[in-house]
Amino acid sequence: NNSNSSNSSSNNTSSISIVVNAFTQNTLTNSTTITNSSTTSSTASSYNSSNNTLNQTDEFLKLLEQSAVFFRALRDLPQFGRQYIPYFRRAFEIYDKLWKFQMINRPLIEKNIKRSDIGEIAGNIAKVYYDYYLRTSEYQYLAQSFIFYDSIRKRRYFKDYPENQNSILLIKKMHYYAKFIVVCIMLNNLNVVNELHSSVNKLFEPRSGMDKNANWITTFK
Repeated sequence: NNSNSSNSSSNNTSSISIVVNAFTQNTLTNSTTITNSSTTSSTASSYNSSNNTLNQTDEFLKLLEQSAVFFRALRDLPQFGRQYIPYFRRAFEIYDKLWKFQMINRPLIEKNIKRSDIGEIAGNIAKVYYDYYLRTSEYQYLAQSFIFYDSIRKRRYFKDYPENQNSILLIKKMHYYAKFIVVCIMLNNLNVVNELHSSVNKLFEPRSGMDKNANWITTFK
């Protein structure tokens, strides 16, 4: 389990780097395009528009990187004692800002990163809530974990994930299903469990190649 957790954390880290690089490149390109195409506007107006976009980009990237740092740090905290509390509080604060930012600035966000990247952010938030529940046994954190996992399903953030056995993204999708099913079982939400189970079964159809993956087959059985 520790090995899987470490690999998952490593994948999250590289995923964050990919999002940061793509977001930076696309935003700078879009910003330049806006500036160069605004020939009918005043120079000051073009500069302010471009500068505002770059400020929003900086804020988003800062929150994204901070959230990644705390997500990794929480994994390494000791399982006992109460020294974890300030770390989780800080993580909740950063993720709250990050999630609100992407909601308020959705046009900018969706122009520069994929919906699946937003889904990964939601998944990380759900995982933090779940981990905090395991430490405190406070029901509301398990409920919050469900809300964020369920938002991925209802908003179909992962619908564009390629479904072939060599896809890292597909493995992440499988991790999402596994974690969400556990949360649903703990909440005794069997209706959603059945829906998720049906979705998972489709991933094991022969055309996907996942039907040959013995580890995942054993896990979901």
